[in-house]
Amino acid sequence: MGEQKRTSMNPKVFVPDVIEALEFATEETSSYIHRSTGRVVTISDEDMRYAEDRESDRSDLPDWRKNAVAEALEVLASEQQWLPLPSKFDLHEWKLMDDFVRTLEDHGGRDELAYAIRGKGAFRMFKGTIRRLGLEDAWYAYKAASLDHIAREWLTEHGFEPASQRQVAGKRAASDGMLGFGSGADAPPATDGASDDEDRGGERPATSQCGGDERGP
Repeated sequence: MGEQKRTSMNPKVFVPDVIEALEFATEETSSYIHRSTGRVVTISDEDMRYAEDRESDRSDLPDWRKNAVAEALEVLASEQQWLPLPSKFDLHEWKLMDDFVRTLEDHGGRDELAYAIRGKGAFRMFKGTIRRLGLEDAWYAYKAASLDHIAREWLTEHGFEPASQRQVAGKRAASDGMLGFGSGADAPPATDGASDDEDRGGERPATSQCGGDERGP
């Protein structure tokens, strides 16, 4: 979609919300942004199935899941108002790694990393190699900057105004600005993430680099 002209009417969107949604994207989740308010939500496939099955019994669900299903219902009720964010596959994480390798000046390290990301287990090999070469901080900084650029460019192209500070006025405190899950007692139980991180290298999140993001290598 071509770039749309930015106007004062374009909704502002807190960029770290979009980065977090992109970074935590998996094959089992989808993220959406509200066209009018800029609110970002991330919904799991399981929660969407609960929402689509209107006769399902949700009485025994924990509060955090009831809240997530409520957001899924909200998306289903006004689908035209919710624009899907790029999926995990749209991000081309391998290309990010390859682009990072090309920025390296040390030919020895660059060649070793270029070899590491070719073939089976590329994410895991990449993680181990940058750790051994002392390039973890450089990678996290590069990825954070890349995701920030991707998020801002996507928002601008789709008629939103990227914002570095969260807009509080006019938002519903109970849900706006949240990514589908609550915190504290209402949050979903923690998981070890073994199936995802084992393949993608178990990298630390980019949140430490960009005010709220990262997951993968």
